[in-house]
Formats: sequence, structure tokens, C-alpha cells
Amino acid sequence: MTDTVRTPVPGPEPTWQPAPSIPYHDGPSNPAQQYGMWDLVIALHRRIAILDVPLRPLADRLRLHLEESWVDPGPVHGALFTVDGTRFVFDDLGRGPDDGRMAVYFDPAGERNAAQALGLILDVLGVGPEYIAEWRNPHGIFENTTEVPWPGPDQEDPWVTRRRLRAERAAEAQPSEPTQGFTGTLTVTFRNPTDQHPEDQPAPTS
Repeated sequence: MTDTVRTPVPGPEPTWQPAPSIPYHDGPSNPAQQYGMWDLVIALHRRIAILDVPLRPLADRLRLHLEESWVDPGPVHGALFTVDGTRFVFDDLGRGPDDGRMAVYFDPAGERNAAQALGLILDVLGVGPEYIAEWRNPHGIFENTTEVPWPGPDQEDPWVTRRRLRAERAAEAQPSEPTQGFTGTLTVTFRNPTDQHPEDQPAPTS
């Protein structure tokens, strides 16, 4: 029996940059482009709010175990969990779990919409909307609560309200005008198909 001789695994090519980094030159680059596991987690969820409170006290409130991963450009701490069948993700936005603000994500494939999910997570955290720094409206745009307060889980979105009120004001500003049409008398004579029109009668013979 002949033994198979294996060659050593070769090292990286000298021109290859680290896999987590973006290619920075036009020459031969690393064929592998690495991303963190947190990138995949976030890709499956949608950010719905940024809360003006560090991640740690909220994680402690729910007794969550904070995991550490990384996203470009650095480490991130977060947790994945469910509440009443809705999947949530917390992370510290890369600022550290004890400093600054934190983000709330949810799984949009569930039965709750973004407003309902945000209302649910505030309830279980035992905090009010005053903790919301930014929130995502149904159009996917983040609103700053100092400019547009969060309308709540069941209230109409402010953009929808503004458009509806604008349309109502425009309708009230335009006076209704009567439709102008034909005002004369129209006489219609029906003819029996068997009757002959004078023009259709034969000319008299002499």
C-alpha cells in the first residue's frame, strides 16, 4: 500500500489583503471577502428604532446574554431573542454596551408591523416612548422624535396624516361648479322601417 504524500497548505499570496477589508488596489486581491456573523443577523431583520439608552441596562432588564461579534469597522455587542412570537435583535451600534445609544431590530416576516413591534418591546422593557431617539415610519425613513414624535403602535403615521389633511384642504378650497352642457330642446322622430322617406319614393311618371 502506497502512502499518499500531502503537500503543505500554502500560505497567503503576498498581494492578498485581509479578507474582512475592502479591496484597496486593482491588482490580484484576496478571493475571499469575509463578513461577520452579525452582518447576516442584521440582514434578516429590520431596524425599527434607536433608543437613547445604553444596551447593558436593557439587556439586564430582560436577563439577556450579550454576544460579541464584529461588523466593519469594529466589534459589536448584541442579543437575539423573541417576545410573544416576534423576533427581536438588540445591538450597541458598535459604541459598546455601556455607552451611548442602542438599536432595536425585528423580523418583518412575523405577524406584527414595525409600530406594533416597537410598542411591544417598550412594554416588556417597562419604559415609555421618551426613550425613543429615532423611529422608522412605514415608508422606511427614520424620524427624529424631537421633530416628529412617535405616534404609537396604533396611531396613523404622520406622513399619511399630512397627506390626508392636505388632500382634504385642497378639496374644500375648490368650489364645485355645475356641469355645463346642452340646454336647448332636442326633438327626436322615430320612423317605422317600413315607411318610405320622401326622398326614397319613386319619381312620378307622366
